[in-house]
Amino acid sequence: MKEHVYNPTQTKKTPIKMIHSVLMFNNQGTPRLMKHYTSLPLDEQKELYDQIYTRIKLGEAQGQKTNFLTTSEAQDSYQIVYKKYSGLYFVLLVDPQESPLRMLDLIHSFVECLNLCFEDVTELDLVFGWQTLQSVLEEMIVGGIVVEIDRHEVVRNIDDLNGGHSADKTIEENVKRFGDTLFNFASGGFGAWSSSR
Repeated sequence: MKEHVYNPTQTKKTPIKMIHSVLMFNNQGTPRLMKHYTSLPLDEQKELYDQIYTRIKLGEAQGQKTNFLTTSEAQDSYQIVYKKYSGLYFVLLVDPQESPLRMLDLIHSFVECLNLCFEDVTELDLVFGWQTLQSVLEEMIVGGIVVEIDRHEVVRNIDDLNGGHSADKTIEENVKRFGDTLFNFASGGFGAWSSSR
């Protein structure tokens, strides 16, 4: 009987599928998010962004009905997966081995998480709530690898980061709580205010 000896050169290594960049921009091309997981000099980031925006807008103008594009820059080849939601483009630059449908699902989960955090998210929410935008992205993707897509788990983690303030509270509830706090403080001073907490 022949003894089997492990030889690491004989094993096939499956390449790690990676997200290289996450971009978000509006119809006019104004960037709202640019996160790169592979290092690129600033001028190359700008050039990459301009190329992707131009390709997407050109495809739309020509009546293109796909959410997947490919690019080949010298020896590197990437896949561009994007989805447009209410005037905002959510774009992923990924390895060509990555499943584009899986990436579309990731984009959809990302938008659903933003909707839960902001209660029907708008572009202005993302501009003024950029910390929450970054936190949601960091909960879902770490170092270019997808770590979580369950929207309820992501929102729960964001809620924990914010000190347990629920994203489900409405503005009216927050205003009422603030008003009650002010009333307690004004009517009884610091002692009544601190005991009501």
